[in-house]
Amino acid sequence: MDRKNKRCKDILLFATITIAAFLLFFIVGKNIIDDTKLNSALEEVPEYYTTFFSESVSSHLNELMVYVKENEKTMTQETVDEYAKELQEVIKSYTVTDVPHVYITASNEELYDREYHSSSIAIAPVEGGESEEIIDFSAKIKIRGNSTAEVAKKSYTIKFSNKQDVLGMGAAKKWILSANALDRSLMRNKLVFDFAATIGLAYTPDSTFADVWLNGIFIGNYLLSESIEVAPTRVDIDTEQGDFLIEREAERVSAGTTYFTTPIYGYRFGVNEPEDITEEQLEELTGFIEKVEKAIEARDWELFTSLIDEKSYIDYYILSELFKEVDIDYSSTRFYIKNGKLYAGPTWDYDLSAGNADGDFYYDYNYHESFGPDSSYIGLWCNVNFYSYCYEFQEFRDALGVRYNELQEVIVNLYKDNPLGINQIDSLMEKYGKSFDRNYTTAGWTLRKDYILPRISEPTYEQNVEYLRVWLEKRNEFLLDSIK
Repeated sequence: MDRKNKRCKDILLFATITIAAFLLFFIVGKNIIDDTKLNSALEEVPEYYTTFFSESVSSHLNELMVYVKENEKTMTQETVDEYAKELQEVIKSYTVTDVPHVYITASNEELYDREYHSSSIAIAPVEGGESEEIIDFSAKIKIRGNSTAEVAKKSYTIKFSNKQDVLGMGAAKKWILSANALDRSLMRNKLVFDFAATIGLAYTPDSTFADVWLNGIFIGNYLLSESIEVAPTRVDIDTEQGDFLIEREAERVSAGTTYFTTPIYGYRFGVNEPEDITEEQLEELTGFIEKVEKAIEARDWELFTSLIDEKSYIDYYILSELFKEVDIDYSSTRFYIKNGKLYAGPTWDYDLSAGNADGDFYYDYNYHESFGPDSSYIGLWCNVNFYSYCYEFQEFRDALGVRYNELQEVIVNLYKDNPLGINQIDSLMEKYGKSFDRNYTTAGWTLRKDYILPRISEPTYEQNVEYLRVWLEKRNEFLLDSIK
């Protein structure tokens, strides 16, 4: 009997312990807080927010995080979820991850001149990308450009205190933020850079679109790119061994730039590098250009092609003529001399191209007899300066026709799907379309004409993109008949 009673007591004790454990687990378990969302929201707050976010956003984030830290042990699940949601909403505009972000805090908030001002700069890559975040509290920034410096949405040159490999584009101090303010599609420069790289034009600047904040204010979509300068990761030439980087400049004067006029045909160029060119180097440079001009004057194709790189000349001409860049004989048209040969390129500044030019200011560009207004896709435009003489060589015209036909798949793929895949315009829209939209909605930039140089834009962003697409198709059709 005693044994039976003991067994009953053991069973009762086990049941009591089990029930008690269950009740304890139930009671404690009900109070376990799931703070996954809150921790995730806290992790999304960039470490540099106090420097780069607006004062109101920084203050609010501070208040939220201080409260969470001081009350984390007593917060209910409902409170935790509320604070997680509020944190996510506060930083939402700063943490969109479809494009890289550039945050700039400048010592001079106005940035009214074209001098460098001290600044702090952070560049955050797209989430999940391989590139590392960059933070530099000793950087510099200045307004850049000539005509583009006059519009409301400024372009900028940024300079880090040390070389930085920005988003995998190679280490350098100087980088460009192009506003593309004269191009309502925002994509002409990017299309040109990508096309130039595809057809093999050396030293084409690498680039990507980014969302940019200046002094805590979102200022829109920008094209972040390499600058054109002599460096191992940029234009890889040796100026100490007789190499040069020059730029066609019809009349502009920039402080610190040396200019020269070619001996025979009288073309004016600026010397980009070496920056501090000596008299001896300048004589060497002008002497070489004189040899090129004498070869042209003598109509000696063999001598001419021993002095210039034929492929770069042809490819650069095709790119310039296809997009019909307005300034090819005025500015931003570069050449470089490397190992005793003259090369065309790198390409730069194509916001006023592909029909994006004012009808009155660029009358000859836009109007052609029997075609009426807005016929800018008609006419050869880029057979100027040295190219006008290249055209006098039958060998050049023959090689040009062959190469233009070779590149048809790449050219057509700019505006229409083909065996190469989705066309480049739609590809850019797919990848950066939300950023393009934020440029006009969140940042508030206008689609209206607000400067004399570009054409009157279409009423909507989508119509401006379609204008570009149709223009390129018409241009290619014209050139197929003209370049034979």
